[in-house]
Amino acid sequence: MTDETQVVDTTTEDAPAPTSIFALFGTDVDASENGKWFHNFAGTGIDLKITRFSSRKAQRARLRAVESYKRFLKDGIFPDEINEKIAVEQMANGVLVDWKNIFDDDGKEMPYSVATCKSLLAKLPELRLAIAGASLDMDNFRTETRNDVLGNSSST
Repeated sequence: MTDETQVVDTTTEDAPAPTSIFALFGTDVDASENGKWFHNFAGTGIDLKITRFSSRKAQRARLRAVESYKRFLKDGIFPDEINEKIAVEQMANGVLVDWKNIFDDDGKEMPYSVATCKSLLAKLPELRLAIAGASLDMDNFRTETRNDVLGNSSST
C-alpha cells in the first residue's frame, strides 16, 4: 500500500480574477482618523461619531493616559482598575468624538463633552465594549468603492 499525495491544479480558464489587496484592506483614512457617524447605533436610536481605535488621535490619547497613570505600575503591569481607566480615557479623548440623541433618566438630552463621555464610558461598560467593537471593525471604515481605493475613479 502506497501513500500518494494528489496534486490538484487550481488554474483553470474559469478561475476568478485575483482580488486586489486594496479592495480587501483599504479603509477610508478620513473616517478612520476623524470619525464616522454611526446612525441608530446598535438599534438604539443613538447617533455616535467614532474613530478607529488605531487612529492617531486614539493612540495619542492612550499614550497620554498611560503617562498619567505611570505611578500605578507594579512590576511593569497596571492593575485592572487602572487599565479600565486608561481605556475610558483613550475612548473619551480619541475614539468617541461626538454624539446625538443621548438622554439621561429624566429625558433630558445630554450634549457631548469629553467629561460627560468619560462619565458614561466609566459607568456603562457594555456601551464601552459596543463602541470598541465598532471602532475595531475594519468593515465599518471601508472605502466607499473599490475604485476609490485603487485610484481608478473616472471623472466626467
